[in-house]
Amino acid sequence: MKVLVLVLSHLEDGYEPFIDLQKQTWDSIPVPGVETFFYYGGKTRPGKTNEWGIDCDSSIENSYNKMILAFKEALKLNWDYIFRTNSTSYVVKSELLKMHEELPDTNIIAGQLGPYPYCFKKTGHVQGFSMMISRDVVEKLVANYPEADGIDAPVMSRILFDKEKVNMNNDHYPHGVEEPSDVDLTNPTHLYRVNKHVDLQGRYLLLEQIHKSVTQTSL
Repeated sequence: MKVLVLVLSHLEDGYEPFIDLQKQTWDSIPVPGVETFFYYGGKTRPGKTNEWGIDCDSSIENSYNKMILAFKEALKLNWDYIFRTNSTSYVVKSELLKMHEELPDTNIIAGQLGPYPYCFKKTGHVQGFSMMISRDVVEKLVANYPEADGIDAPVMSRILFDKEKVNMNNDHYPHGVEEPSDVDLTNPTHLYRVNKHVDLQGRYLLLEQIHKSVTQTSL
């Protein structure tokens, strides 16, 4: 295994069906070297595979601690990189593997930067829906920073860029999608991210439409 995809999921507020939808769409396409696990606060859903129920508060304000507990579980497996994304993202696993092959083996986090000037040299934080993190960095977080209050991506970025001076790569941008015509297949990407301004039902339908576009093109 080279890349472990970790999907931040949620069992409340209408988000639970997205887990099954992601399994039925992009995660149903096998790509050697990529494996997926879904994690969320609460007990693991009965009869479901490749899911981790995390025994902690499921609120977004506690998402850093939930992520660290998922990372701790992930370290029992064999992989080079973790790719952390979320419930309303469509991952193109073949492109994700290409992204991995272009990155160094250690001391790196790759993704799209957010606008917040929290971090080392005011780089901002890596957006939570697209974080590719080398194994040594994950190990460092779990060992040295096991608890912190706050949202996972900005808290993690502050630690990595301010305290650890981890290298940053933001050459690989996901595509934002608000309607089906936004799916640009002429410029392949590792991730199509459904815009958070779209309502939940609209996000669900968009993920289905993205899958149809991607799979029809690959036939």
